[in-house]
Amino acid sequence: MPPEYDPTCYLCPGNQRSGGQNNPPYTHTYSFVNDFAAVLPGPAPDAPAPPHPMLTSQPIHGGCDVIIFHPRHDLTLAQMNPPEIERIIAEWIRIYRERGSQAGIKYVQIFEVSQIVNCTRNSADLVPIEQGFYHGLF
Repeated sequence: MPPEYDPTCYLCPGNQRSGGQNNPPYTHTYSFVNDFAAVLPGPAPDAPAPPHPMLTSQPIHGGCDVIIFHPRHDLTLAQMNPPEIERIIAEWIRIYRERGSQAGIKYVQIFEVSQIVNCTRNSADLVPIEQGFYHGLF
């Protein structure tokens, strides 16, 4: 089992994230704009000329956020109490509404980064499945 606090974890309270920013000493659910967002704020660039009619692309704009469920490094969602889970849901709703109200945003997708759906972490950093995924990212 991991410790309650890991000084090397870029999501623990007070630690430096991989993008260089420092997390505040948060005491409950915390969110921030993803340091390495896959989708950037608008305006979107012009679409490049397609090399072939079947190879067209369309630029998009938007944003990516990270929600840290809990300051404790060792807790999973299943181990949290109802008020802690309610804070997570309230933050999902807040971000969903905020992003969904931005001009040009047609869709908001909330997903959990895990070993199965992993789109932001290097495979060398993965936690083995039997240990679970800590902090909860969205």
